[in-house]
Parts: sequence; C-alpha cells; structure tokens
Amino acid sequence: MSEKAMLFARKLTRRAKRHAEEEGFTLVELALAIIVVAIGVLAVAALISAGLDLSAKAIADTQSAIFADSLFNVLRCKSLTEAEQSTGDVDKFVEFWIRLRNNQTSVTVVADEAWGTVCTESIGGVGPVNNVLVASAGPHTLIYRHEDDTNLVSHVLRYDLDVDLLYGDTVQWSNRAMCTLRVWEGEFGSTADDNAIMFYSEFVNPGDL
Repeated sequence: MSEKAMLFARKLTRRAKRHAEEEGFTLVELALAIIVVAIGVLAVAALISAGLDLSAKAIADTQSAIFADSLFNVLRCKSLTEAEQSTGDVDKFVEFWIRLRNNQTSVTVVADEAWGTVCTESIGGVGPVNNVLVASAGPHTLIYRHEDDTNLVSHVLRYDLDVDLLYGDTVQWSNRAMCTLRVWEGEFGSTADDNAIMFYSEFVNPGDL
C-alpha cells in the first residue's frame, strides 16, 4: 500500500471515530436524563398520595356532617318535646338546656346504619352500642367499628358541643339556645379550633305548646 493510501485510511479512521463520539451520549447527559425521569416519577407518586389524602378528607367531612345533622335534629326534637311538657311555673325547655349545658344529661343519636357499624362511645363507659350518647363539655371520642365483632374501626371522630346563653346570665334561655358543635377527624391529634369542622344551630323556645 502506498504512503498516500495509508494516510487516507488513517484520516478516514479518525473521522469515523469523531463521528461515533458525536453520535453517542456522555455520562453527564445520561445522569441528567435519569434525574429528569426520577423527578417525574416522584411527582406522579406525590399526586397519587395527595389524591388519596383528599379522598380520605372528603369522606371524613361527610361523616362529620352526617353526625352534626343527626345531633341537631335530635336536639330540636328533644327541646320541643320538653317544651310541650312545660307548665306555668316550670319551663322544661329551660331546664333541659341548662342540664345539657352543665353536662348533667345527654341525648341519644342513632348510629348511621348505612355505614354498617356499631359505636363505642366515651360517655358512661357504654359500648359497643347502636345508639350514641352525646353530651356537652368535651371533647368526647366516638369510635365506629364494623359489625360482627370484627373489632375493626370504620372511622373515629371527636366532638365538643358548646351551649350558649342568648342574653348572658341575666335572662336565661328566655328566647333560644345556641349550639356550636366542633368535630375533629380521628382519635388523636390537635383539638384546636383551626383543625375542627364547625357547625352551628339555634333552637327557639316555643313556650308551652
């Protein structure tokens, strides 16, 4: 082979090597690609986790709202029943709300059968039962368990019921009672107002019906 042919062959070889190097990827480029893919996977995982958290919170909010609706309906029926039993000298409506405010009585709220649960509640040490005794001066804990003695918890909520006077201490219960219900999700955690779902209702004294 002539010298010119050898030089030409070497030139072609070097050109081929440079072309191969330009077509390939460096380790830095591969590392950057792996980092981008990893960030994408983590972002998807975070979205899945956030979606599950939002779903659980929506369920807990619904359960709290059902409990509040049941409680206020029972309080309304109970206070009207007491008002019907009032006489000229005794206002049963007033007596009931004073006892409830002082945590001297409770009302019975039926556990929601749609959840297929029984409830272990913290008032009086009774449970599991199908009815829930609700009193003021909390927070109290309600633990709803699945039936058939599985002892598996369906959901847990804590609540605090405040009963207020309309005109302060000078005129007690002459017009209406005001109730503020705070509900917290779960058995443990902060019971600050910022973490509570708050419900409010007023109950008018109709007098002797």
